[in-house]
This record gives sequence, C-alpha cells and structure tokens, in this order.
Amino acid sequence: LSVPPLKSLLKRVPTRWAEAVRLSAAVDEAKATARLSSAQSRGDLKLGGYIGFEGSEGLLGLNIQMPLPTTDRPALESLVGMRRAEVIKLEREVALRRVHEHLTQAWWKWDGYRRRADLLRTESESMITESLATTESLISRGEGTAIELITLLQRVASLERAIIEAELDAREAAAMVLVIGGAL
Repeated sequence: LSVPPLKSLLKRVPTRWAEAVRLSAAVDEAKATARLSSAQSRGDLKLGGYIGFEGSEGLLGLNIQMPLPTTDRPALESLVGMRRAEVIKLEREVALRRVHEHLTQAWWKWDGYRRRADLLRTESESMITESLATTESLISRGEGTAIELITLLQRVASLERAIIEAELDAREAAAMVLVIGGAL
C-alpha cells in the first residue's frame, strides 16, 4: 500500500472526511438562517411625512421616512442562528482535531512498522546468506552435521516469519492510515 506523506493527508482531511463536510454544511446553513432572520427583522413599515414649499414654478418637497421597529423576535432568531453556527463550527474543529490526532498516531505507527520490516529485511538477508554459505562449506568438507543444517534452516524460517509479520503489521497500519485519512 502506498501511503502519502502525513502533511498531505492532514491537508485533505477536511474535504475527504464526511463528518467535517456535514458540519461545514451545517455551519453554512445556520449562517444563512441567521442572515434571513436578520433581513426579516428590518421592518417594511415606515413613518413619514412631507414638507413642501409652493412657489411660482412648482412644488419642492422633502420626504422623510423612518422605519418603524418591528418585534425583536427575528433579531433574536438571527442572534441565536449566529451562535448556533459558531457552536457547529467549534464542533467541526473539535472533530477535525480528533481526526488529525488519530491520523497522526496511525501514520507514525505505520512508519515504525515499515521501518522495522525494512530493517529486518536488510539485516537478515546478509545473515541468512552468510549462514547458508558457512553451513554448505562445512557440509561439503564433511565437518557439518544435519543438526547444524536443521538449526540453520529453523533460524532462517524464524527470520522470514518475523519479516512477514512486520510487513503484515505495516500493511495493516497503512490501511488504517488510508481509512482515517479518507483515501480509502
């Protein structure tokens, strides 16, 4: 499994993680509701009058209008909507932080398993090759025994098993990183 660098995974989390997308939509919805309530709080009723002067040519006037205050309910609904948007935004940030923490932990766990598998593979290859060459040399000269060969083969098998287990751990951790990061 190919695991991208941690920084690129963390950048993509808000757009790839469904809960973050849902919470972002909820923030936008709450803000839109608050703006609608705010727009509704401005009254259409106006109190006004006319002041005019009569002259020889016509009428010159000045119209003054003042909006009449309407109920405070839409303004309160607007305020509540904005506060609701802030709460949802905080919930989103908390959820994203939690995902970032889990993703970071999973990535470092994967990196450790991957390094362990690489180290086992590189260190055991030379040891296995050397041991096989030494045992073959001893057997060809008539100095080695079947027990030494069996012991060597058991060591080789246990090293290969350790490498396979380390690679399996690394693959499982990689899958977890990709799931948390939203890449799978």
